[in-house]
Amino acid sequence: MDVLTGNAIQLMYDGSVLVAPCLQISAISNFGDGLEHGNRYRVDLSDGIHKQKASLPKKYNDDIDSKRLMIGSILQLTKYIFLNSHGSRRIVILDLEIICTTHATVVEPIFLCVKQEDVVVQTTPPLCDASTQPSTSTKYQGFGRQRSLFEVRKPQNVGSIPTTITPIKNLNPYQPNWSIKGRVLVNKDIYHYNTTKASGDVFSFDIVDREGIETHVTCFNELAKTHYDNIQVGVAYKLSGGAIKLANKIYNKLNNGLEITLVDDSKVTACNDDSSIPKHRYAFIALDQVATINNNSTIDVIGIVISVDLSSTICKRDGTKVPRRTIKLVDMTRTTIDVTLWGAMAKKEGTTFNTSLTIDPLIEELAQLKDWYSQNVHTEQGIFHQLVAPAPAPQRMTISEIQAHASNSEQPFYCILKATIQQIKSKSFFYQACPTQDHTDTIWEIVFDEGAIELMGMPAKTLYMLQSDDNAEQSTADVIKNVTYNQFLLNLTCRNETYNNEEWLKVAITNAKQLDFASENSILLEKIKEMFTDTSL
Repeated sequence: MDVLTGNAIQLMYDGSVLVAPCLQISAISNFGDGLEHGNRYRVDLSDGIHKQKASLPKKYNDDIDSKRLMIGSILQLTKYIFLNSHGSRRIVILDLEIICTTHATVVEPIFLCVKQEDVVVQTTPPLCDASTQPSTSTKYQGFGRQRSLFEVRKPQNVGSIPTTITPIKNLNPYQPNWSIKGRVLVNKDIYHYNTTKASGDVFSFDIVDREGIETHVTCFNELAKTHYDNIQVGVAYKLSGGAIKLANKIYNKLNNGLEITLVDDSKVTACNDDSSIPKHRYAFIALDQVATINNNSTIDVIGIVISVDLSSTICKRDGTKVPRRTIKLVDMTRTTIDVTLWGAMAKKEGTTFNTSLTIDPLIEELAQLKDWYSQNVHTEQGIFHQLVAPAPAPQRMTISEIQAHASNSEQPFYCILKATIQQIKSKSFFYQACPTQDHTDTIWEIVFDEGAIELMGMPAKTLYMLQSDDNAEQSTADVIKNVTYNQFLLNLTCRNETYNNEEWLKVAITNAKQLDFASENSILLEKIKEMFTDTSL
């Protein structure tokens, strides 16, 4: 068939990269379970002589189910990867165009046989994107539409470092070899982690290429120590090799779904400065607007330091000590805000986690800010006001409302619950847990420290003494009896947690007060008045 790209399978095996080849589906198979993970389809693609197995992304499942894609359909692969490593070959289709829904098969294709001594490990570039490839001047007619003839690019030597630069936006987890070039925007302090599974050192930095696309690079243990001493902010580097994986958004706030982890074979070399690679670009937020930003957002701010507190040390749960210092910033909105610095940043300019601190950056905004400050700091107009983010008042909720809100929220939230203590677990007063009940449902809650004292009427030490003293006038059972079946106003912290792949609602009492019936009746009367004035009821 003239429409098919002649000898395409053989050229792919030889390491050539074809731009938008046309192939025909000769077989379709479903390897999904059809249940939890849905259907997943593989196809055999034919160039009229040979055929090769290929995988389809899920977004084309509807086309197969609706028979838009079927045996005999002719496709143009606009974006694909040909995997060829140690004798394992497969086409991974990313995007395609349907040229013809059905077409007769001229000859039954066969799988291409390759001798073992001809097996090679594929190098770059594994990703072929027709939208990024230059077109040739030669056109041909096929099914009433024009397309460029494919281009053939010779493969690189096996095991060599790629000489071409891959744009960061084209990186994908299927690439065995790649090379990127970019400027380091942020390099973070080396950090020692200690978990139940492992411990070690981690170092990371952010890099941007000439197209302005950023990515996060991480390395561990010995590699972390090596690169921490060599990587410098503002310097251009060439990186090759490493594992490309999904970004961990807990530590990586960049607008990129992938990140790079360096391995022993990775190459990181400094390059001559390239003016086409952009330097750090800021999107500054005025200090008076910070209170309107959502929690856990990453923002850029610039300000003049007007006060610096003494450095203090905080002891973490694992026993390590971390320096901490608070500074106060002001900007041209005459708003001040407290900024807490941790770790090495508390002592000098630096970076930690998702925050970087630069002193006197060479940017235009700094010059404007300094001019404003020098003109206003010694005048009566130089009065500043402290930014205090208004804390949202916790809402009253019923237990059923708490459960519904938690199922739709990934963030912890605070609320007030009017409920009756139904039961208290009394095996150990060092960990209080009790179910509360209102008119909608029952829920278990835990309570510590001040909240437990307010609820029980005495500290845990006193309860322990009552529990161990057989001659005490009041027993722990009496204390529990006095608390149960009484109504309380409870301030709660609620959040969903996952344990053994099951979600459950964790509720902690932060404050407990006996119900004041007089004030509670006033609240109920106001609600009754609202019901009468609400025309929708």
